[in-house]
Amino acid sequence: MTDKDLYGKAGKEDPEEPPQGFLSSIFGSFNKTFWVVNAFELFERGAYYGTMAVLAIHVVNNLGIDRDTWGALYSFLIILLYFVPLFSAALAEKIGFKQMLLVAFSVMMVGYTALSFVQPDDLTALVVAFLFVGIGAGLFKPIISASIAHVTPEEKRNLAYSIYYWMINLGAVLAPFSIAVAFPEESLYYYVFLVSTGLVFLNIIILLTLFKNP
Repeated sequence: MTDKDLYGKAGKEDPEEPPQGFLSSIFGSFNKTFWVVNAFELFERGAYYGTMAVLAIHVVNNLGIDRDTWGALYSFLIILLYFVPLFSAALAEKIGFKQMLLVAFSVMMVGYTALSFVQPDDLTALVVAFLFVGIGAGLFKPIISASIAHVTPEEKRNLAYSIYYWMINLGAVLAPFSIAVAFPEESLYYYVFLVSTGLVFLNIIILLTLFKNP
């Protein structure tokens, strides 16, 4: 047996592909729409959790609303967050995800902006602001998970939803921390809601420039 028999003919070996890095294996597995909708989730959750970080103290201490009323308002908000998605996903399938996201972001912007202008003891204005925030967030909530299902292959779906929930958690951690550093005084909490408005507005820009219906 010759060396040629042992090692094969020169120049005929199949070259090995370079190993794929860990990050490239993740970021290269999904298309642009996947990352766009995850950016939506990051900024929307940042807006929501940034607001929630100060809202209770703001409502009670700055607006003079009693704690029982605050508890009722918060329960009302949670009901909206879980009731509205029951029909918003089906509606998005009919009118288009992009159009539904634009509606959701616009409604959220009205709500967060309204929160920054609610005056002390103005319960009506506070309820209206809560209504817009709750409806907007409820409209948004199921669209992202549905979009991910549309744009990811089945074999990558577990990883896709892991990234999605990681984005939720990242927004939930970074936003309250940033708010605590930037707005340490209760008197500044009015501006927190404008920051949330800005984050949602950023989502609208991304939506109009980068997002395509899945």
